Amino acid sequence: MCRLAVYKGPAVSLSDVLFKSSNSLIHQSNRAGSDCLIPGLPDCLQMPVNMDGTGVAWYDSKRASNRYRAPFPAFADDGLREVSKSIQSDLMFGHVRSAAAGVTGESAAAVGETNCHPFAYKNLTFMHNGAISCFAKVRHHLEQHLTKEAASIIQGNTDSELLFALWLSQLGDLSAKHSALHLAHALDKTIGIITSTTAQAGIVHASSLNMAVTNGLHVVVSRYRNSPTEQPPSLYMSHGSGLAVGDDNCLRFARPHGVGGVVISSEPLCSRSLERWSIVPKNTMVVAVAD
Repeated sequence: MCRLAVYKGPAVSLSDVLFKSSNSLIHQSNRAGSDCLIPGLPDCLQMPVNMDGTGVAWYDSKRASNRYRAPFPAFADDGLREVSKSIQSDLMFGHVRSAAAGVTGESAAAVGETNCHPFAYKNLTFMHNGAISCFAKVRHHLEQHLTKEAASIIQGNTDSELLFALWLSQLGDLSAKHSALHLAHALDKTIGIITSTTAQAGIVHASSLNMAVTNGLHVVVSRYRNSPTEQPPSLYMSHGSGLAVGDDNCLRFARPHGVGGVVISSEPLCSRSLERWSIVPKNTMVVAVAD
């Protein structure tokens, strides 16, 4: 599985979120969750390395979306390191990719920039951790749910990018200023299309649909797996105010649990402050609304 991280709050350096913390997203690209970090979650569905591409999206003060993507391991990507030093943002998405083949025996999608997350169109940004079960078998059926505009933006061959196009197709007018509720409703409809289509195709393996979406104002993140017994990929959140990297190389909120900002990530970004992180429950969404 891949790894992702989302930050929304007062502007901070991309470098703080991506690089500086002891269990940063870039660290996870080279060593992801080998000890699962949180006791009691044996089925973490985690991969030890996520080195098949990296990407970050951020928004500026005019709410314009910007992106950096590269088909290289994040820990070896000097370009990402340099970009992150010079940019501050109040909303950022980061992703490290694992292109491993799925449990159903399908081959992995190619390593290339077009297959790297985050995916973006206009001011809308998306990323995914998980897999659509038996994607090759149901891809054609899923494509029937796409609008012409959404279908036209697909450049790669991943299930994740098709998920993005499906979500766009549920939004309606892609130039509109959508509410947080509308973003979440479209994501819920996307999940419903996946589960109903795979069920109709007789697929018994579950799909994992941890997805993060934003329009530059609101953020919605899902943790979902359509199995009565299996857990989705791990997802955690921490919130408060005064986000900073301390002398112990730990990214944390100085004033936890208050109003200010939120970090949502596949793993806690610091293993020394686990009490400040909570796991997102299975089959739920986190919604962060603009001030």
